[in-house]
Amino acid sequence: MGRTGEKTNKKRIKAGSIMLLIFSIIYIPSLLHWAYGNNVTTDILRLGNIEDYINCEGIIIRDETVYKSPYDGVYIKDVEEGGKIPTGLRVATVYRSNSVNYLKQLREIEIQILEAIKEKNENAGVFSRDIARLEHEITRKILKIVDITSKNTFKGINLLNEDIDKLVEKKALIRGDGGFAGEYINTLKAEKENIKRKIDLNKVEIVSENAGIVSYFMDKYENSFSKDTADKLTVQDLSSVEKSIITSDKGVRNIEKDEAFFKVITGIDYFVAIPMEKKYSARLSEGNTVKIRINDIAANTYALVKYIIKEKGDKNLVILSLNKYMTDTLHSRFLNVDIIFDSYEGYIVPLSSLTGIDREKEKASIAIVKGNFVNILDVDIVGINRDFAVIASSGKDSNVRLYDTYVLNPKNIQDGQVIRK
Repeated sequence: MGRTGEKTNKKRIKAGSIMLLIFSIIYIPSLLHWAYGNNVTTDILRLGNIEDYINCEGIIIRDETVYKSPYDGVYIKDVEEGGKIPTGLRVATVYRSNSVNYLKQLREIEIQILEAIKEKNENAGVFSRDIARLEHEITRKILKIVDITSKNTFKGINLLNEDIDKLVEKKALIRGDGGFAGEYINTLKAEKENIKRKIDLNKVEIVSENAGIVSYFMDKYENSFSKDTADKLTVQDLSSVEKSIITSDKGVRNIEKDEAFFKVITGIDYFVAIPMEKKYSARLSEGNTVKIRINDIAANTYALVKYIIKEKGDKNLVILSLNKYMTDTLHSRFLNVDIIFDSYEGYIVPLSSLTGIDREKEKASIAIVKGNFVNILDVDIVGINRDFAVIASSGKDSNVRLYDTYVLNPKNIQDGQVIRK
């Protein structure tokens, strides 16, 4: 009996083990499929490009000649913002404070003259037929004088001349050349010239000493920085620069004595001084060019790496030289730029879709879905930045193709796993 019971128990254990094995084979894959296969997000491989770049903010350094007011008063622009000028051109005119009333009087008189001329012309229009009749009569009498003189007789000439003088005077009266209207206009014009002389005695024309670009955007740093001394700057020097909004003046405004109110930028290039972490400045070299994006004006260009000033802290000072978009950046002392170290084109995927990333060997793996099965394939990393990577096939056994489906978050995804796309 004991041996029979022992045999029975062994058969039961063996049968149980077989059932457990069958359950594992049948149900565990289904459980995994339920746990992972139904909650897998996928996308398709697309062509694209990425940039390896950093975002920086720098200080603009220009060769700027500042012009100040000789006295209290107002100034009027003769050259608009961003205008390019030669040497010796009048840029603005400064008027003393007492000239303000003269300028107002001048405008008022000019308006009065225009109104008087308008009224005179309207009167001339009303009496145009009378004027035409008088001109015809004058012509007729002149021809009569010619006829009399041709006959060697002067009888009646004095009377005709008197008639002609009266007709001419009457015509002038109607037109306003003489009489009240004409005298009034002439009086206004004389008064205008008198006021203009007073204004001329109380104004100064500001003339440019150099050729360049005019700007009325002023801050307190025009004389703080120079291209000639840019290589002596430090990161600490730039940290003291305040970021403030500077606005350009429109037309006319009050001004105080010795106040700087416009500048002329000379030269064909300008500098941008950028404090930069040493791990990034190490990727640049003096004398080389680098592609940049000026975010303030949404423009791409190339800049020359003029200086890399090495410091003891965690940042170096990088000085870039640009020869484009000078006029577009006059409105600011700061410039926000992207330094683009490199760009890559190919199959672009999020970094989260790659596993086993080896930056030194430039290798990774990606989960490609074919049918409903996952294939874990090795790929080469062509380029990488903070968010994305450009990948390529890593040999014949790891061929990725355009529009292949891949898993966006391959955590817990196994090779051969069944998923639903």
